[in-house]
Amino acid sequence: MTMPHNAVDIWLHAASAADISASLALYERLLQQDDFDFVLSCGDDIVLDHLGVAGDDYFGRIPEQWTAQKLVQDHSPKELIWIGSKVHANTILAVRSKLDHMVLANIDADAIPHRRIKFIPMPLERALRSFSDIFCADGDTAARLHMLNISDARIHPVGSLQSQTSVPALLGDPEEFNDLKGRPMWTAVSVQREELAAVLNAHRLIMRESHRSFLLLSPSSAKDEEHFWQTCQDYGFTTARRLDDDMPEARTQVFLADSNDEMARWLSLSPVAFLGG
Repeated sequence: MTMPHNAVDIWLHAASAADISASLALYERLLQQDDFDFVLSCGDDIVLDHLGVAGDDYFGRIPEQWTAQKLVQDHSPKELIWIGSKVHANTILAVRSKLDHMVLANIDADAIPHRRIKFIPMPLERALRSFSDIFCADGDTAARLHMLNISDARIHPVGSLQSQTSVPALLGDPEEFNDLKGRPMWTAVSVQREELAAVLNAHRLIMRESHRSFLLLSPSSAKDEEHFWQTCQDYGFTTARRLDDDMPEARTQVFLADSNDEMARWLSLSPVAFLGG
């Protein structure tokens, strides 16, 4: 099979206009990674000029399954990242066999169907089962997905992909961590003990796509810093930590920051953040 000249690695889809902000934050992060080509689409009508998206990267609106099939035919993406709760079952079912990997993010419990007939799964249920990994908002959403017989290994209750947030004033030297700003990275702040495994598993998944990816991790409580440090070691991540006055190096995969005292600093360093709690 001959690949089209404009083949891409990743198809990034914002399910609705409400999901564009989070999608663009991820888009900007992906732009920092030279080894990725991707195409962006949206479920609603939007104006390209308002997006800051390169014209060649933007496919347009995906109103129904035939449009999605055309995108797959034209671009042959290897992976789909679908952001938002409006999962179009027929679209997913029409393209799933053409994709190596499908990721769903920012889905909430209200979007997950209750099965009406026990032994006959609905199209939306079949579509949700098609995703290789589902990153959902909370434990309640994860429980609803589990009731659809989706494997726990594919469900990651890590919170919503964020694009921006209101934060306190930046403390300390604002240029101290300038060297980090050119790295592909994401931030997880105010992370609870019970959320740590999901965050580290998500980072491991991200690193499969880009081995240079960097996680800036901050526990919700200072008393958990030693536990977080040991867990990062157990996962095999090369880890530096603020408590020891370490600075991240090129080979550092996780930087264990202070607790919430410097939250504004950590949130200012990357376009994508998970807020724990």
